[in-house]
Amino acid sequence: ASASGAPREYLMLCRGRPHWEGFRHKACRVDALARITYAGLVAGRTMHFVFEDCTMLCCTTALLEHWRPWGSADEASESRLLRLLEDVIKKGARHRGIDIKVGKLLRSCVEDIMSDGPVGGRVKRFRMVLMLRETGCPLHFDAGRANARSTGREGAGILVVLGGVRDLTETEEVSVHEACDRLGIMKRFASLGHVPELTSKCVKILEAAAAVGFLQDALKACADSKWKAPDPRDEVDRGRPPPRSPLHIVYELPAGMRLHDFAERFEAAVLLVDVFRASHSNYDDCALTLMAQDGMALTVHNRDFFGSMLREAEALGGLRSSLPKAKRLPLAEVLSNELDYTMAQASREARRPPQRLVVLHVDPSAPTLRRADAPAPNASTAVAVVFAPAGGALGAAATALSTAQPSRVHRVL
Repeated sequence: ASASGAPREYLMLCRGRPHWEGFRHKACRVDALARITYAGLVAGRTMHFVFEDCTMLCCTTALLEHWRPWGSADEASESRLLRLLEDVIKKGARHRGIDIKVGKLLRSCVEDIMSDGPVGGRVKRFRMVLMLRETGCPLHFDAGRANARSTGREGAGILVVLGGVRDLTETEEVSVHEACDRLGIMKRFASLGHVPELTSKCVKILEAAAAVGFLQDALKACADSKWKAPDPRDEVDRGRPPPRSPLHIVYELPAGMRLHDFAERFEAAVLLVDVFRASHSNYDDCALTLMAQDGMALTVHNRDFFGSMLREAEALGGLRSSLPKAKRLPLAEVLSNELDYTMAQASREARRPPQRLVVLHVDPSAPTLRRADAPAPNASTAVAVVFAPAGGALGAAATALSTAQPSRVHRVL
């Protein structure tokens, strides 16, 4: 493919020295590596990782043939991915979707990823390198095309570069700049906001924005502004951002799956991290409800998990310990109970409680998301997002909520 039409890819510059110490060393953070790989591969992206010792790892979608993150514990886990990587780097094994080689200099590793062909005759693979950092041009995803579906070419020809588990270092930024200059690739800085997020969630944000047609508009807006970054003085003048709306995620398990089965899966650990963890902070204003089709529902909060949940074993251990709290409840009661809990928490902490609950039903067959009307300035709103197919019982319940409790529950599609 030409540089302008090449699929979007990702490059993470990471800590660790797998060539010398293996991927098992704690600096390599296999938990984060597994989440990042999962986030990109399920979106059809190629994921590149370059480590401190110039170990170059490339994961492609072929890996999903034998590492299935949505499958059973035997099909996917952090430990299984670690075994595959160790097989390749230590034993020279070959596994589809995994390629590992060792470079000499960071700049040459980056240049190798950005181009094809021999040294001296390289041809660039991308039209733009998009580097994510807090001080970049803000990517706004709240004003996308109202009725457009993604064409599959959103952000084509772009290599997204970000730090793996931490910010890019000055040396890494310089290496990327030098590689771009040598290959004639334009480089731009962009920001996903001022709340530091996990690398895997940054990938998911970009891919979700592209899927509904928002990414291209956000990139165009940055280009129109000549990629202007916000003035730090303006940020100070605006003061602290308003408090987040309480968020309740409701996820319907696949047909036939029970809660205790889901609590053994890698995807459950990833979901917990997505809901409750940011980079170096937690989301205490969130709730997650897992609903099985047999009617059993389990609601958990960050306080239910002691210590870290970033590693798969920690997250699943905490989830399993919460299973005895599961009850057979309809969706309306699940949402009402959580709203009552949120209001009680606000009262105890002398905060203004939410005055209404907005329910978003996520259904791939629905029209493309449009910007919802903002609530009145004096309205405090809690938000629930229900992930369930429209044809199922839970999806039907979500649709019916507009009349279930009209004084407290509002439905937005």
